[in-house]
Amino acid sequence: MARLQNTMALVLGLVSLSGLGACGNKKGGSSSASSTGSEPAKKSRPPAKPLDVKWDMGTPGSSPKGTVSGGKETIEVLGMKTSYHITLHDFSAGDDWKVADKSGSITSSPITLVDVEMNEKIANTPIANLKEVDPDLKLHLELADGRTGDVPLPKVYFDYGLRELFKGAANGKVTLGKEPDDPNKKDCIAYDEGIELKTFGKCDKVFNIDWIAIKKKGDEKGSKTCSGYKKDDGTPGHDLTLVLREWTVLLIDRRTGDVVDKKTFPPDPECPMFTYRTAGEDSKDSDISDEPVEDWLRTKIGR
Repeated sequence: MARLQNTMALVLGLVSLSGLGACGNKKGGSSSASSTGSEPAKKSRPPAKPLDVKWDMGTPGSSPKGTVSGGKETIEVLGMKTSYHITLHDFSAGDDWKVADKSGSITSSPITLVDVEMNEKIANTPIANLKEVDPDLKLHLELADGRTGDVPLPKVYFDYGLRELFKGAANGKVTLGKEPDDPNKKDCIAYDEGIELKTFGKCDKVFNIDWIAIKKKGDEKGSKTCSGYKKDDGTPGHDLTLVLREWTVLLIDRRTGDVVDKKTFPPDPECPMFTYRTAGEDSKDSDISDEPVEDWLRTKIGR
């Protein structure tokens, strides 16, 4: 999970800094995908030769990485919110790509970013399958040296990306394109408890999620010192100041953005078993216990 979160953070940073366009265009030279409105002149290429990709799926939840046969090019894919995100590494000027309704040609950049929106597919995905979503996509490549092929794109992990999307419910509605009609809009709650998306009620597919539970930081109610930690090398670690803080859980209607209900929970005074701290960091906010939150959410189903 840490590897996936680091990858997501890097990708989001690249997109934010670049002003990525719909077809992967990027200012500043980091992306070179382009599309034209007119029919381009046919390129002169060497005789076509087959191309395939060997995929390394990594550990569960990580981003699959593919190596293109006969060259140095690599492809990395991941689920980012409701987009299938493709990163093309070390392709050469004149290489062409196409996936779904997007296409482009590499100019000079070593990195090209491509996003294929999968709103409706994600909406119809069983919640239990979010950790392995098959995009049903092929990436067509025509490389300048003649290598050509259609690359089936692998399954990716969408649980984390969807949790990131649902955090936006705190600012307004979160819809997934043209969703199927859900006759009962009060019988499924989704809650991000930090590791995975938990659901309560009659929850089958993603579009069945009616309400989203979101934690909001509340008032400070004191502090305590936690000690006994050890560093990775086994030597004694620094004490941690645990800031005891209330949290309010908002229950939000996913389709409207309206707050249906809310409840404030007391701080969890238990010292964390493990801590991950940056240099100089000596304090952290307490969390809340999941059990009382989940018990409360169960009482809200169907009301």
